[in-house]
Amino acid sequence: MQFHFRTPVSLPKPFVELSPQTHCLFLGSCFADEVGQRLKRLGVSATINPVGTLYNMESIRLTVSRWNAALRDTHSDDVGEPLSQMLYQGTEGLWHNHLQDSSSDAKSLEACSTISLQRDQEGIEALRKARVLCVTLGTNHLYRHRATGMVVTNCHKQPQSAFDEEVWNVAQIVDSWQKLLDELPAELQIVFTVSPYRYAKYGMHESQLSKATLLLAVAELCQRDARCFYFPAYEIVLDELRDYRFYAADMLHVSPVAADYIAEQFAACTFTQAMRDFSSDWKKLERRLAHRPKDATSATWQQFAAETEELRQELLRRRASSD
Repeated sequence: MQFHFRTPVSLPKPFVELSPQTHCLFLGSCFADEVGQRLKRLGVSATINPVGTLYNMESIRLTVSRWNAALRDTHSDDVGEPLSQMLYQGTEGLWHNHLQDSSSDAKSLEACSTISLQRDQEGIEALRKARVLCVTLGTNHLYRHRATGMVVTNCHKQPQSAFDEEVWNVAQIVDSWQKLLDELPAELQIVFTVSPYRYAKYGMHESQLSKATLLLAVAELCQRDARCFYFPAYEIVLDELRDYRFYAADMLHVSPVAADYIAEQFAACTFTQAMRDFSSDWKKLERRLAHRPKDATSATWQQFAAETEELRQELLRRRASSD
């Protein structure tokens, strides 16, 4: 008798092809950070959450829409919503940005404005270079600031009374994202994932309903638009790994081992042969860069450092070359 102790999730056939020259923009929840950083260590050219983690699907859409609007208007540096609407002073005295995470916080309006613009410009440049946009949706719950009516990315620990919570349905998500997809460049491919993070604060049943809503919305978008694809990270964690040893100590986030596995699975169905070869060499470079000399003045170390720099420059040239 043959025993099977897990149920492997079937990976999609190669849906996007990543070469060394393909730039990816990863946006979304902390899961996007975890997987994006691992792919970057495999040699993928990537920008990851330039304005911080984005949990709800509408904040992600708003962010991409603002950046895309700036790219379409080549005569303007405007990034959508004016900063006067995005920035506000919190109860603790710090200035915050409604559409960015707490790393944009500052003690003055001017400093917060400068940081916010710098991070938006990084996002605009990343979207300009991107051939693949990887979006990790976390929740269909969002918060709207009562005073301005804006959907916020982060409540920045402000009083709950300042916000109204909304729970969006499939139709609302699809309609909102379809408008963005109609505006994005035709050559940009979009890969959706749903974060396996469990929102215990909703209760486990409501957390599952939230994920189900996102899955249905993504399925509809992928059916409508041939540029959209779904990668089953959520199913890999829940159906294939299916064990608390693949969760972090809080039993809500995935463990580093699980994130490693998901990144490997993503690479398996997206990397071209050229990307696999490049990744192998990139990992060699990473190992060489991790070395620390006992004597930095020795001839042996100087030769090792020179060879490492030569390899780094060669890989950068390969990445910069045209497909």
